[in-house]
Amino acid sequence: MRLDPRWSIGVGINSPFGLKTQYDDNWSGRFQGIKSELKSVNVNPTVAYKASESVSLGFGVNYQQLDATLTKAVNYTAVVGASSLASAVAIGNVEGRNELKVSDSAWGYNLGATFQVSDATRLGIAYRSSIKYQLTGTQTATHPVTGSAGANTIINGNPGTQDQNIAIGVKLPDTFSFSGVHKLNEKWDLLGDVSWTGWAKIPELRVQFSVAGAADDVTQMKFRNTIRTSIGANYRYSDSIKLRFGAAYDESPVPDQYRTVRLPDSNRTWLTFGAQYRPNREGTLDAGFAYIMMKDGPINNNGDVAATALGFPRGQVNGSYSSSIRILSVQYTYLF
Repeated sequence: MRLDPRWSIGVGINSPFGLKTQYDDNWSGRFQGIKSELKSVNVNPTVAYKASESVSLGFGVNYQQLDATLTKAVNYTAVVGASSLASAVAIGNVEGRNELKVSDSAWGYNLGATFQVSDATRLGIAYRSSIKYQLTGTQTATHPVTGSAGANTIINGNPGTQDQNIAIGVKLPDTFSFSGVHKLNEKWDLLGDVSWTGWAKIPELRVQFSVAGAADDVTQMKFRNTIRTSIGANYRYSDSIKLRFGAAYDESPVPDQYRTVRLPDSNRTWLTFGAQYRPNREGTLDAGFAYIMMKDGPINNNGDVAATALGFPRGQVNGSYSSSIRILSVQYTYLF
């Protein structure tokens, strides 16, 4: 909403980070992960200032809510077998399940500017800050019951597999982008964008437990910073119809040697097509389709747990992920 010829205010609500992977309960990597779900809601009040006919500046604050759910199976055969108690016995294949639920809210900010360098060319820069979370919540454990009283005592007394409070500290990345649009002629606009994301702020995922004697559960991530580059074009078919085309190359923060079952991500190439229909001054209908081709991602992961006489207690997941993504979006805008 414009306050005067120079000042405007606005608000945006979006979801900047999201993830869900889910496997069958009995899949071979269940001791490393079954379900991983991350949801975020970001409320972003903004203010913009038109410094001159060619320069506009923007600033916003971000209130962000983050919720996560993580589940995995627990290899209680390995838990009992690794116990130093005299009652530890062989009990066959016995499994349980852990579910972690955590949430937190935090604040950040964003800055931006646009520069009208000529009648045909406009450039923009934008920065969104990192946001630090101290996620807290609970672990809920489902314990099996065996035919051995000694084994049941070990299972029920293991400090890392009890119902308890947990905490996960994480710092989500900041982003910086540079973009531009050039009006080639009355029909065509050319667009480009380069974005940097500071994923290296996430070297590991560390779960801290409240029960005495429970060691932190650490998953090595070793994320790396990434760059995304994109190009696009708009074609004005008529006064009411505009067509859009685009392509992008998007680096993954996940190194091959640290790929996990919870985030089997890899580098990807985007191909996009869209159309805009504007029947009148107030209303605009947009639709878009994106096809994302992901590079095959090898995985050779033991769950960050050393081998014992029983093998790897979280399994050894060795193979390759092959993935693709299709996104269809529709948007209606009304001006008033």
